[in-house]
Amino acid sequence: MKCKLLLSICFSLFLLNGINAQEYYWSSQKKNPLTVDSKRAVLHLVENSALEARLRTNSSFEKIERISEHSVMIVIKDNGKLLSDEITGIASNSIASFLDNNGEPIIPTGEILFEPKKGVSISEVNKVCENQLTVLDKEYSNYTVLVKDYARIFELANKLYESGLVEYSHPNFIGTLVKFQNDPLYPQQYYLNNTGQFGGTAGIDINGPQALTITEGLTDVKVAVIDDGVENHIDINGRVLSGYTVGNPNGNGSPAAGAAHGQACAGIIGASLNNNEGITGIAPCTEIVPIDIFSNINASAGQIRDAIDWAWDEGEADVLSNSWGYPASDAITQAIGRARTQGRNGRGSVVVFASGNSGGAVSFPGNVSGVLTVGAIDRNGNLWAYSSRGPKMDVVAPTGNVNLLGDVRTTDRPGINGYVNGNYVDTFGGTSAACPQVAGVAALMLSFDPFMTESQVKNIIKFTATGTGFNNNVGHGRLNAQAALQQVTPKILGPSKFCPSGVMKVGEVSGGTISWSVSPSNSLSFTQGASTNTFTRIGSFSGSATITATLNPACGTTRVITKNVTVGGTINFTWSGVGPFGQLDVNVTSGTAPYKIYRGSTLLYSGYSNPRTVNFGCNGGVLKVEANTACGIASKSVIVPQGCASFRGQSAMVVFPNPTSFELNIAQLDEFKEARSEDDIGSGELQLYDFDGNKIKSHKFSRIGHDTKMNLSDLKKGVYILRIIAKEVDEVHQVIVR
Repeated sequence: MKCKLLLSICFSLFLLNGINAQEYYWSSQKKNPLTVDSKRAVLHLVENSALEARLRTNSSFEKIERISEHSVMIVIKDNGKLLSDEITGIASNSIASFLDNNGEPIIPTGEILFEPKKGVSISEVNKVCENQLTVLDKEYSNYTVLVKDYARIFELANKLYESGLVEYSHPNFIGTLVKFQNDPLYPQQYYLNNTGQFGGTAGIDINGPQALTITEGLTDVKVAVIDDGVENHIDINGRVLSGYTVGNPNGNGSPAAGAAHGQACAGIIGASLNNNEGITGIAPCTEIVPIDIFSNINASAGQIRDAIDWAWDEGEADVLSNSWGYPASDAITQAIGRARTQGRNGRGSVVVFASGNSGGAVSFPGNVSGVLTVGAIDRNGNLWAYSSRGPKMDVVAPTGNVNLLGDVRTTDRPGINGYVNGNYVDTFGGTSAACPQVAGVAALMLSFDPFMTESQVKNIIKFTATGTGFNNNVGHGRLNAQAALQQVTPKILGPSKFCPSGVMKVGEVSGGTISWSVSPSNSLSFTQGASTNTFTRIGSFSGSATITATLNPACGTTRVITKNVTVGGTINFTWSGVGPFGQLDVNVTSGTAPYKIYRGSTLLYSGYSNPRTVNFGCNGGVLKVEANTACGIASKSVIVPQGCASFRGQSAMVVFPNPTSFELNIAQLDEFKEARSEDDIGSGELQLYDFDGNKIKSHKFSRIGHDTKMNLSDLKKGVYILRIIAKEVDEVHQVIVR
């Protein structure tokens, strides 16, 4: 009788009475509609309770599964009977499960995920939610809270989102996590080098060998394969690190029984080169960070969020490779955003997603703004019918069919644990095999220049793709690893001018060596061996020097990198004016006499007086000041705007509208037109500077009034200086961008 009562508790409120028959949740700034799943419900139950034990003895249930420490999911058998006459008040702490538009389960866990806007306290949030919330976890300003009344989870999550107090708010749920299935073996890797094998078209590849000629890898780089786990493999040669498993703190990202999808993706990215074994990876020195989000459990949106956060944070992944899909979740979207902005010490981790194998629109999370979305073409360059597409597409890569009917050769789990009995599989495919190709190219680029930003890597991959322009089917075109690598130059990161010392940095080279040198040898002192080095002026040296770093990695290609620097001091000064007759007051605040003051290249003053008034003139221009420093003579230049007059006692040009937010127009004043025609002025140039004298942008024009415009829509609010240069015209105007 007790079990029948519990059965009634779990289902009758939702199924017999029709309560919550339709629901929705907010994600991606839109409502995602849901319908009741008549087979599942979620009940609030503490672990190991007597009530749970009795539930598990009920023969009407197909499955009872604990989905969190405070919730269980109940699945009723098709022939199970509901006993509506035995409903009690206990049923108020349960909720139905739901189905999304694709008929896939959306199983609420009893929790809500949200991120308050800046300045909003948790008490304000709880007030909106009628004090129904108990905080379970907070990380990266994102909250996981337990709801007291399960039946109100969607109501409260939606109410919170619609209050405007949060960046996002939706129930934590378990959705269907979808895998996008689909050396000696190097000659068979047509996606790297298509020679026409398997009936393909020669040249329909990603130019893999050409890219590896540029570099096989230089500095340390890590790729997180977020999938169903990766284990070490003879062809990955000890480069699989300890990772992360959802729901298992000791799992370390190792695959569970029967899981081999992540292993196949990892081989495409990072299998060893020239080791007389198997295949060749696109970035053969890459370390693999395995992230297992499948792990034989139902991963919730909150757990996947945490896995992504672990990948870029604790896992320190430079690139995140993702060949999977999930129902839309703002919690996951926010985690992807954190990876892209906070990963790699603020330079951003590159996040790559397969577009999906549905043949329809790019699926979540591949449609999240800012990720690199990868579709699929065949070995002849034709778009696969299964390849998801749309305006979110970025690039495509050659791959095979889905459902292990493909022709991509890659690593398999050793022995009998994978797709086949052996170490390699030759039937991989789908967008699952396309995505890791892009992740591998991103890794190879970052190994060559680890100081690139996420957006730089992403833009290079997109705009070096082989294609004729963007379209919704293939994005920018076929991935071109060679062209992408040609846009990357290894660099020494550090100041180009310093005194007395400057810190220089190259990427880490684990297991290899880094040696430094400088020319002339009497210019700077330094130490050997470290990736970060301080170069200090020797004696009174002042002038130019060349710093050289030789990187010799244990895996990869030796590279010599140079940087030209100037050893010298810096000065600062202030100016005020321009006075009624063109006078300018200059005050050197950092630097010692003798001083020199210039307008452009014209010397206005040389001597020991400071501050000093000089006759700068009324047309504005470049103010340059020289002074002594501890490291010799240094100079600094700024732009001075037009002052008292320019032509016949007044400006020759007018700029409008000023202030402006978008476009700035330049035209002659009527008084100037009387003396000089537009043809007399001829062609010229507009130069825009900030107040420190840094040129922001320039634009050449053929004649005044014809194309003398400058687009300022991409500039931040502030004050800028516009210099107009043409025949008989050289004047400066202050411009305000609002």
